[in-house]
Amino acid sequence: MEEIAFTESVDTRFEALGWHVIWVKNGNTGYDEIRAAIKEAKAVKDKPTLIKVTTTIGFGSPNKANSYSVHGSALGAKEVEATRKNLGWPFEPFHVPEDVKNHWSRHASEGAAYEAEWNAKLKEEVSREAAELKSIITGEFPAGWEKALPTYTPESPGDATRNLSQQNLNALAKVLPGLLGGSADLASSNMTLLKMFGDFQKNTPEERNVRFGVREHGMGAICNGIALHSPGFIPYCATFFVFTDYMRAAMRISALSEAGVIYVMTHDSIGLGEDGPTHQPIEHLASFRAMPNILMLRPADGNETAGVEKGGYISDNSSGNKPDVILIGTGSELEAAKADELRKEGKAVRVVSFVSWELFDEQSDEYKESVLQQL
Repeated sequence: MEEIAFTESVDTRFEALGWHVIWVKNGNTGYDEIRAAIKEAKAVKDKPTLIKVTTTIGFGSPNKANSYSVHGSALGAKEVEATRKNLGWPFEPFHVPEDVKNHWSRHASEGAAYEAEWNAKLKEEVSREAAELKSIITGEFPAGWEKALPTYTPESPGDATRNLSQQNLNALAKVLPGLLGGSADLASSNMTLLKMFGDFQKNTPEERNVRFGVREHGMGAICNGIALHSPGFIPYCATFFVFTDYMRAAMRISALSEAGVIYVMTHDSIGLGEDGPTHQPIEHLASFRAMPNILMLRPADGNETAGVEKGGYISDNSSGNKPDVILIGTGSELEAAKADELRKEGKAVRVVSFVSWELFDEQSDEYKESVLQQL
């Protein structure tokens, strides 16, 4: 079926991209071949390595090996028993033989010794780099990190939230060593550039601006890997909100794996004009609000961009505490609330900035009622 459904030479493609490629031809039982490939890969220091391992799907199953039937359903009791006999595995289900236990135990103790040696070296280091490494490994933020966030007053000049977002990202980058990210070739529009850092490249791994290129799905997948590597890494990535269509699968993996990726989605309104309908998100906000384990925030000003705790706030209120009308808005549409026009008609109007449904839902019933009281 491979010749029909998939004709691409993956190893040749990676070689063309400058990778070191190793082919393990017997991935079923070629254990020495696999070990040799890993050893060779570790020895290559100037480029990444792809190890191609050829295996047989359902290896060991007498009647289902190398067929699609082993992929989408369980083998079944009879075929499991036949596979056990074919592989020479007489043990009961979930039984771990003693020699396997001993092998694991030996490597566990060796690993503990290596860890102790590493921690001793780290303790001797008192440099700034050691402190940054500890922060990235443990995920512990430095004390008072939130004080780095800018604050805004009603007198602060109005600005697009993407510009305010860049202000906050740059402020946080000064105190959070694991914060890094970039855009899908839209950094100047998304405003995601960390001004005090250069581009993360092969020869400049200390820099934090990642040039992902026009590859939204790959961008999201890369950020997932960074977030899941160590708890102190805080990756962010950005594009126009409408282009989340191209990275939805990666974002769903973020939600499923609880990866702490920050998705900075700009140009999120149907008010986006010059690019037309192809760039105007319509269904996207509702779809991500419906996706489990995604915290959706749509701030309207600088303070909401810096951070919100309760999700929904009264941003404008007529005198008294009994509004005739409650107008709910988010993001750039909050300014479009027609409160003043309704007040001219003699109505008491309340405007609520509903930044996050998820955070608001976590609040007490008393708080919810104070914001969205029954009319």
